[in-house]
Amino acid sequence: MALGSGGGIARFSADGVLDELIDLAGHFVSSLAFSGTAIYVTTVGALLRLNVGVEGLPVAEARVPVA
Repeated sequence: MALGSGGGIARFSADGVLDELIDLAGHFVSSLAFSGTAIYVTTVGALLRLNVGVEGLPVAEARVPVA
């Protein structure tokens, strides 16, 4: 989870418990996304790539009902 003006990201265990807070150099961490074993993190003025050694959990495909 991106922490915005907190300047970092939060890691949670599989059961949703906060596991670790990771400080980053950016002043505002706006978003993050997994790609394989890397996390791409956007901050104000930078795009960071962190190799974390594990893959993120898959996210279910979004479905929009058609009227």
